[in-house]
Amino acid sequence: MTEYERRAELHDKFWRRENPDHLVGFCPGDYFISRRFAAAKPLLDAGREIKPDDIDPESYMPDYERMYEDALDHGGDLFYTPEPMPGIPWLEAMSGFPVRSGPSSFFAMETENLEAGKIVCRDWQDKYLKFMDVLSVCGEGRYICGQPIMRGPSDLLGTGIGQQQLIFDMTDRPGDVRQKLDAFADLLLDVLALSNPKSMFGGYAMGFYHLWCPDRCLWFQDDLTAIMSPDLYKEFLYKIHTRLAGSAPYTMIHLHMTSSYIIQDLLKIDELNAIQVNKDIGEPIDPMIPVLKKIQSEKNLVLWGDFSTAELNMLREELDPRGVYIIVFGAE
Repeated sequence: MTEYERRAELHDKFWRRENPDHLVGFCPGDYFISRRFAAAKPLLDAGREIKPDDIDPESYMPDYERMYEDALDHGGDLFYTPEPMPGIPWLEAMSGFPVRSGPSSFFAMETENLEAGKIVCRDWQDKYLKFMDVLSVCGEGRYICGQPIMRGPSDLLGTGIGQQQLIFDMTDRPGDVRQKLDAFADLLLDVLALSNPKSMFGGYAMGFYHLWCPDRCLWFQDDLTAIMSPDLYKEFLYKIHTRLAGSAPYTMIHLHMTSSYIIQDLLKIDELNAIQVNKDIGEPIDPMIPVLKKIQSEKNLVLWGDFSTAELNMLREELDPRGVYIIVFGAE
């Protein structure tokens, strides 16, 4: 059995909640993802609007090869799953939102001509698919590609019109907001369907979280739930999340603790397999423990953060290992 076959088998046990020990993976390097890529440095330093022609997938392959070797040597239980440059806001770019670079990341900006759910810039879509193809060829027989960060419907709409305006429109123009959120959810599913990643060991993997799955998989997010009330979430996003959760055999939602109020609703979605929770920089883990135990009692739990050794030990002591995967990000 190869090392990656062992890891795939371990992840299969995770999904069946039969893993005897907590899965622990390590992602060494800069906490800011974009700065992990030497090929991205000239764009970050430039601090300007980024166009599709600025991205050359081939130039990023040495960075991916380095990360692959790191994952083999120091990744713990990670199933190395690269994705098209995760620092690029791909869906926003495809939707026609201007993309700029800063000292540590890339970000999308508001647009005056929002066309929810439509591919406005085909060049960005072509670049994304080209990136997937180049990665697939480079990793043939060694690793498989996965989904990068694809922001959710409310994140896309909030970026396009402004976060404050999103909340105002939920009250003043609810029908229009529902239509746009549904359109962005369709866009997410359509783009991921085009990606068509290859399988490995009979399964696929979730990019960014390096999580192997026995069948097709998808993860999604809506970070702007953090600024909504429980009633607004139930009215505008719960049905969408239920639909996304049922769109593949294995699905997971990404959350920050600021959105933990929606967990009670997420636990009612039978099709949702896992909930992923971030520990943000400087956030204490003690208050998180009761919430994490609640999730783990009913769903698989994936944790991601800059956990110290003491915090990692606390999590392993407090949480039953079955269905728990802890990713230490930024570890050296």
